[in-house]
Amino acid sequence: MPNTHASSRIQMKEKWENLARQAPMYWIASGRTDWNTEEFYSGDAWYDGQTLHEFLGSLGIDLAGKRVLDLGCGMGRISLQFARYGAEVYGTDISEEMIRLARLNLVHVPRLHFRVGDGVSLESYPDGFFDVAWSYITFRHIPSLRVIEGYVREIGRVLAPGGRFILEAGNLRGWQAFVSENRAIRLGLASPGRLSRLGIRAIPTVGLVRYDAFAGVKVTRRKMLDALQAGGLVTDRTFSYNPTDHMFYAGHKA
Repeated sequence: MPNTHASSRIQMKEKWENLARQAPMYWIASGRTDWNTEEFYSGDAWYDGQTLHEFLGSLGIDLAGKRVLDLGCGMGRISLQFARYGAEVYGTDISEEMIRLARLNLVHVPRLHFRVGDGVSLESYPDGFFDVAWSYITFRHIPSLRVIEGYVREIGRVLAPGGRFILEAGNLRGWQAFVSENRAIRLGLASPGRLSRLGIRAIPTVGLVRYDAFAGVKVTRRKMLDALQAGGLVTDRTFSYNPTDHMFYAGHKA
């Protein structure tokens, strides 16, 4: 494994293990600070009043009976929705604690399988194993373009011919997740001692606190399209709900 891969893997794993032990639901969905488990897993709301099921339908994707990869699954919030749509879902995440929580909270749900990943590959899955590959708010947290490109190649390997993919990547240089300083303080996450324990550096910026645990590299549309092509993947559509923040890539394996 290249040294850059090893360094990125160690950095990501340490930080996400820390965050998962402290406030896992918040760091997955930072729009709220008062999540409880039932609310966190309920519903399938998406953007602009759509449900996730409607969003997939708009791309011509029916998950019923399909094997689906959820790369960067966290606690399995979206994996659960996929299983409800009739898919056999395989969630993978670099954080052992996130996977432990996914298994604990969703043990009663059929067709869900969770594995701890190595942070750079999908080597635990055979070639052509999946019908659909999904990744949302994962690539934007990866601090190495080479790791992202490697994951895209791996997705090309594990998808069956004709298999579909929906991948999201951040497109801001040094993308960071921002939360208001007041909200962070209410959570107890902005105090220097707590941030230090989480392995996070707080950088004040225009009334916000920046968390370098979320830092990811800029992935331009051109670089992502090149990576997809190199992985044997055909991009059918790119789109965004916020072009200054992220881009979705949807397509199929040739």
